[in-house]
Amino acid sequence: MTTLLSFLGTGNYGSCIYVLPDGREAPEGMFFTEAGTRLYDGVDSIVVAATDEAWTRHGEALARSVPEAARLPIPSGQNPSELWEIFKLLEAQLRPLDDVIIDVTHGFRALPLFTMGVLGYLRATGWRAELRLVYGAYEARTPGEPPRAPVWDLSPLAELFEWSLGLQMLLQTGRAEPVAQTLDRLGRAANKRWAQGGREGPQPQLTRLAGAMRTFGADLETVRVAGLLGGLRSESDKTQPTSTERLRAVLASSREGITAQVPALERPLATLTEKLDALSGDPLDSLASEAGHRRLAALARWYLELGRYPETLIVVREGRVLAHAAPEAGMPGPRWDRDAYDAAAWTLSGDEHKTELTDLRNDVEHGGLRKKPLASKSILDACARVTDHFAQSERASAPTVSQPANAVIVNLSNHPQAEWPAEMTRDVRARLGADVRDLAFPTVPATALAATDLEPLVNATMALLPGETTHAIVMGEHVLSAMLVAALQRSGVACFAPATTRAAETLDDGRVARSFSYAGLREYPRL
Repeated sequence: MTTLLSFLGTGNYGSCIYVLPDGREAPEGMFFTEAGTRLYDGVDSIVVAATDEAWTRHGEALARSVPEAARLPIPSGQNPSELWEIFKLLEAQLRPLDDVIIDVTHGFRALPLFTMGVLGYLRATGWRAELRLVYGAYEARTPGEPPRAPVWDLSPLAELFEWSLGLQMLLQTGRAEPVAQTLDRLGRAANKRWAQGGREGPQPQLTRLAGAMRTFGADLETVRVAGLLGGLRSESDKTQPTSTERLRAVLASSREGITAQVPALERPLATLTEKLDALSGDPLDSLASEAGHRRLAALARWYLELGRYPETLIVVREGRVLAHAAPEAGMPGPRWDRDAYDAAAWTLSGDEHKTELTDLRNDVEHGGLRKKPLASKSILDACARVTDHFAQSERASAPTVSQPANAVIVNLSNHPQAEWPAEMTRDVRARLGADVRDLAFPTVPATALAATDLEPLVNATMALLPGETTHAIVMGEHVLSAMLVAALQRSGVACFAPATTRAAETLDDGRVARSFSYAGLREYPRL
């Protein structure tokens, strides 16, 4: 259902024939309201906003030419109170509508400008109706009997609010869905006009741009680093195209048409293109590369500009790990190498800036729920500092996945390696390839029932950990084991538990003899 909303003023209106850009004409008349019902298909509701003075002067004549028109009484707008009353009346009239044509031909000269403000507010608060804004330019009429006046389509000016709002939200917050919705709506209308116009010229690309914008925005909001920057592998081991590149390509093919329709969008679209350029380049086989390092730095800086501090810290941390990693650590997908990633995370443990980054991430991710939470200003300053350090650093020139020369396996249990069965000793050394050092599992008091009671034991144990630790075998009290494994994994240490098989035999005297045999190492999942 389409509603025609017109305005009525107190001016001296002359009779003319209103003509659309495609040549269609309305019968001669004095009011554009009548012409609008003839020029536009599907109008089934007509509302005329008019002051008492305007209705007194023209209401009777308008009712004769358009008897189905309903009046919307509005004040004159001579003071702020009356202007806000007009605002409320127009907002209430337009909000429920799904398809509306707004005619600003008649009425006070300030009303078209005021109407634009109402439309901007509606778009900013979620109104997504189909909208056409038109003006019958009587002053631009051609001589003749009767004269012909062109109808100007002012819809692009109204659409500018919606475009600007969506692009501003994307550039300032990283949310792409609002501008994608705008593109969807305008794209459907453009495709319809293109089809009805005989499919001349290239098909509009707005709906395609909407899809690319939506996919890119989803990757940005969920921190799909490989999806944005490259290195993502498919099941067939092919490098997947990035959502950044897809958006960049569609934007390049549609930008000229968009800016031709709404020239004011040139600046925000140029800014968006610059952001995409910084995240793009030649196809990236792995994020663990010099090109990957540069793109990660650009992404971290953008998240920082957006005020997305948790995402900033995620990218900086992963970027630091990959700066020390072999290529396989930067290929999310079937070829991703966990050992290569863990080895790089171990290398990061020696980074002098790691302590600040780790403490900062923990504070932000846990919402400051700690004894000494950082002040918001300190978090903002620290995020900028660690991002700058990462962006200005260089990727390690010789990444390696091999263990450090003096790598250590910590046996964190109450079963020293001297008591291990021979097959376990051989398997641990063959599989993990490093020296084993015993570290007694802490004694857990029976009164330590809360997890917070165990935190001092975790901290004390981590302080005893040799700096060269790459792996740990953890066996002990269940809750403390889980907490220790989580802390070790955060430090880049891979954790295992020995798996055993048990045999039981009933002796002649009724006792049960149990024996255990070593079956292998079972790796803890990431906690």
